[in-house]
Amino acid sequence: MKKLILLSSILLSAFSAYAVEGALKGKFTVNADGEQVVFSQGNLQYHIGTNTWRFAENQWNYVGKIKSKWDTDVYGNIYENGVKCHNDLEEDSTYASWIDLFAWGSGNNPASNPSFDAELDDVEYQEWGANPISNGGNTANRWRTLTEQEWAYIVFFRPNAGNRFAYAIVNGVKGLILLPDNWTTPQHITLSTGGASGMFYIKQFDEDDSWYEGISAKNYWYDRNAKQNPEAYKNHFFDNVYTAEQWTKLEANGAIFLPGAGERWKGYVSGVEEGCGYYHSSTKEYYTYSDAEEKISIPFAWALEFVNDLTEQHMQSLTTHALSVRLIRDKNIARADLHTAIMASYDYGTTIFDDYPDIEKKLHNLTESYVYTYSDVAHSTFDQYEEATDAIYKAMDEAKLEVAKEEARKELRNAIATAQKYYNTISENADYAANAAALKHAIDEATYIANLSNASKEYIENGQQVLNNELERTKEEVAEKLAANKAAFDKEKVEQMAAIDALAKDDDSETCKAMIADAKAAIEAMKYDETKTLDANKEQLQPIVDKLKADLEKQRALEALQKSKENLTETVAQAQKYYDDIKNNTDYADVSTALQDAVKSAEEILNKTDATKEELDAANEALNSELQKAKDEVAKIEAAKLLEESKQTLTDSIAAAMNFLDEIKDNEEYADIAAELQAEIEAVQAILDNSASTQEEIDAAIERIAKAAAKARQSTGAHEDIEEIANDKMSKCENEKIILNGHLYILRDGKVYSVQGQEVK
Repeated sequence: MKKLILLSSILLSAFSAYAVEGALKGKFTVNADGEQVVFSQGNLQYHIGTNTWRFAENQWNYVGKIKSKWDTDVYGNIYENGVKCHNDLEEDSTYASWIDLFAWGSGNNPASNPSFDAELDDVEYQEWGANPISNGGNTANRWRTLTEQEWAYIVFFRPNAGNRFAYAIVNGVKGLILLPDNWTTPQHITLSTGGASGMFYIKQFDEDDSWYEGISAKNYWYDRNAKQNPEAYKNHFFDNVYTAEQWTKLEANGAIFLPGAGERWKGYVSGVEEGCGYYHSSTKEYYTYSDAEEKISIPFAWALEFVNDLTEQHMQSLTTHALSVRLIRDKNIARADLHTAIMASYDYGTTIFDDYPDIEKKLHNLTESYVYTYSDVAHSTFDQYEEATDAIYKAMDEAKLEVAKEEARKELRNAIATAQKYYNTISENADYAANAAALKHAIDEATYIANLSNASKEYIENGQQVLNNELERTKEEVAEKLAANKAAFDKEKVEQMAAIDALAKDDDSETCKAMIADAKAAIEAMKYDETKTLDANKEQLQPIVDKLKADLEKQRALEALQKSKENLTETVAQAQKYYDDIKNNTDYADVSTALQDAVKSAEEILNKTDATKEELDAANEALNSELQKAKDEVAKIEAAKLLEESKQTLTDSIAAAMNFLDEIKDNEEYADIAAELQAEIEAVQAILDNSASTQEEIDAAIERIAKAAAKARQSTGAHEDIEEIANDKMSKCENEKIILNGHLYILRDGKVYSVQGQEVK
């Protein structure tokens, strides 16, 4: 179907501007048989750079020239890219824009610019109208140039010819007006036609026209009174001066204006300033004369010439005179165009037959009626051919409009299907409820139009445009909402990721850390589901967090239970070991019995399959408490024993010191030493006698009396070398007090404290 639409558009553009595109309204009789022609809308123009032909947009348009060479000729009024165009091809050999002065018969070589040396060359006529003219139908052979006889008949021999021409200035341009056969002057417009004596012609040349001898059989027309009384006929251009707006009214009634666009001769443009107009005919003539040696024939082309006081048929050199060209359409061209229209109608009918048989049949029947009425009837008139062609193209246009309307209806239904398909994707999503409702309304409106049999193409297309606009608007708004929803969803993901991070603990196990990482990965991988609302999408995230929270609580509870079991197991082992260490010591009988009972109770909880963490922790706490209690009791017993031993050691140390005191007290030499030692003995004895003295106080007293005794012995020179004995004892004893020869040595924590205070490792 796209192929048909494309073909339809091509045909529409090619034929809707039918056979008379670029043609003016007025009919002009060109011969005694009454045959008529119509003129083109303006002078012919050619673009050198693009090889394009066109008619001037307005009848007063002409190119003119740029540089003055022989006279004061001026610019015309044709521009390209803001620059005025010109015809000076000799002065500007690189010129590539618009020209409108052509050598005779140069339809195949419009930019030719023959030199003066080629003036007498003969040429083969090539019709300008054989070329496609862009604003004249753009098809070959739709226009032609008038013959010399046709120009003459229009200007001089038509009935009432003297009142069918006028010099004028139109929109500032000098030129010649030609009026159609059936002329009516528009209201409020003044038109002065012809001259005081009208236009005349003679069969023979005047005696002062001796240059034309030898071609006396040729007619030669001119305004005799103007030639005899030139002063009376000057400045005829100012007889009729019109604005562009006024001219539009004259043109609407069929008037033709030939601007005085000058001529290009021997390479230069001239005659523009004076308003000279030179218009080619398609007729070539030979001027033959004899000189002393031979008979010579010189080729000339006939042209219509006018300038202020004279309008005539004029002979121009074929090669060097470049003149204006105004083309016409005649009966034969109109008949050919009718055949073209008929063929175009048949061709178009074949493109629509399968899909639109009723439209094709209607067009075919109308075309056939013109085939049999006018196409092959030689006596049909110009108007009849034009009217038939117009009717066929009009029927084609109507058929195309009908096809276009049905195509538009198809396109509308396709648009409805497209919109409906999109509507289906958003109608169930509450976020787009308003958009879906508006689109559904547009779909319903378009469906109504599509089903309306008498709807015009424009109405259908407007319905489609409204639907398409609503669809695009809906898509844009949905896209904006979707983007906003996705952004909100992404924000929610970030917040839920933060919530997951908040669930983590510093002492989490690797299992818990892995569970957290998996949950974050699941959140990160979650994509926005465009078929669901924002809330529905958000709801997909929370379960992940909730599950993680529950899983973490469960995992941590399991891990805590296991830890409690491990802790209780370890405590049981520690308590059992401690029990084993003390159970055989009768001093600890009560302590070991209580500890054993506590271990058994803890083992019962440990071996319970459904023991809770609280039970395990309570058992662990109880056992730890009992273990610590046992240790405290043992330590208390040991402390009491140590204290008694230390008191005994202090007692022994005091006794040893008393023995040494007894040895020296009667020696006056050691009186001071004995007195000092006596004082120390009394001081530490007081500590020993105090029942509240602590272990530290007793140990300090032992060291104090030992030092005092050692000092006394050293002062009296009675000490012995006992280090070797002490070192020997150290290898066998630990945390003991050794008395050697009345000296006290204390072995504690790997150190030996002698009476001298020296450490022996």
